[in-house]
Amino acid sequence: MAFMADLKIDFEMPSNAGELYPRLQESIAKNKGTMTGDMESGSFEIPTPFGPVKGNYQINGSAGSVIVTEKPVFLADSLIEGTLRDALAKYGAN
Repeated sequence: MAFMADLKIDFEMPSNAGELYPRLQESIAKNKGTMTGDMESGSFEIPTPFGPVKGNYQINGSAGSVIVTEKPVFLADSLIEGTLRDALAKYGAN
């Protein structure tokens, strides 16, 4: 069961932003998800045991944002935000 969510997460791009997109895309694909678009904007769908997390992202220079458009009821916003920030730190590291 999923519902529409207005979860917006703003973040700063890591210093090696050019390497971040392909790393995230590969990681999402390994977990049976999809990420389409490019370094400026796109969308994603990530499976979870409770249902998919879907959304869009936008990058403008060193600032980025993710808007979650659909998520399982059982996943707290804080868990989704923490997972995103962990991924940015992991895949944005040199």
